This record gives sequence, structure tokens and C-alpha cells, in this order.
Amino acid sequence: MKVGARVPVKSRRVLGIDPGSNILGYAVLQQDGRVQKVLALGTHRTAGTEASEKLQSIYSFLSALIDLHQPTECALEAPFFGKNVQSMLKLGRAQGVA
Repeated sequence: MKVGARVPVKSRRVLGIDPGSNILGYAVLQQDGRVQKVLALGTHRTAGTEASEKLQSIYSFLSALIDLHQPTECALEAPFFGKNVQSMLKLGRAQGVA
């Protein structure tokens, strides 16, 4: 390869997840060379009232999303420190399932 020659950028599909115990945010992005596009974008409201039902809802939704879009990479939003310990524990569980 010549000096200064452009290195081709691989094709990749990224699933981005913003986990939450009540509402989960997601995006699926496609990159082919220098061309980028959004394939899917939205939120998922978890089903049920019990924590186990909500976690099962997250798992089922993300499993279907992964089967549909076949991402090559995944990115999870890192939690920030909050004052409510119970909220942080719930977020940690949602992140673990994701």
C-alpha cells in the first residue's frame, strides 16, 4: 500500500443501548465505508410490575432486536452516580440483562 493511501473502512452494524428498568432506549447504526445510516431507533417500555417481569421484557426485546438486525458491535451507556441507591441497583440489573 502506498504511503498516504486510504485504508478502507469496514462495514459494521452497532447496537447502542441506554438501559433502564422502565424505559430502554436503543439505536441500530450501519456503517459502510464512509456512509452511515440509522436502521432502527426508539424506546421499549418494559412490561409488568415486578422486577423479574421487567428484566424478562428487556431480555426478550433485545434478543428479538439482535436476531432482526444482527449487529457486529454493541455499546452500552455507562451509569452515572445518583443519589438514590435503589434506582442505581435497578439500573445495574437492567444493564446486566442488556
